Amino acid sequence: MNLLSKSLLTLLLAIAVCLSGCEDDDPSSAAENIDVSLSNLSTLGDVLVDENGMTLYFFTKDTDGSSACNGGCLDAWPVFYRADINVASILTAADFGMITRGDGSKQTTYKGWPLYYFGGDVAENDVTGEGVGGVWFVAKPDYTLMLANQENDRSEAD
Repeated sequence: MNLLSKSLLTLLLAIAVCLSGCEDDDPSSAAENIDVSLSNLSTLGDVLVDENGMTLYFFTKDTDGSSACNGGCLDAWPVFYRADINVASILTAADFGMITRGDGSKQTTYKGWPLYYFGGDVAENDVTGEGVGGVWFVAKPDYTLMLANQENDRSEAD
């Protein structure tokens, strides 16, 4: 076997080894199945986004785990729902759940908080719903603002 043949054989073996070891590691196929992940925004830090990079939101009036956004509210703040949710590995799947809304439709929750879109967001990573009316906020994995609001609502009820 001449030097060219040996070099070609070595190259083909190296390619075969790489392909056989990499065939299950296609990141594009794994990413296609993720319904919720995090996007790091310079102004807000990590926020929850859907598979298209659209920002998800919390409504501070949803303090009891049910949705307080109904009727015309849903025109501006559509419900986020995935029946069998798949989340990025940086998130904990057990933190996601589902509620049945008053109208019988379903809505995905994060740590008990119903998730929404904002109709004014038109592109990936838009956050134009942040702070609207002082009651709508981007959904973040650290949701201390939501917990503080929930405690305030409870103390006002007493």
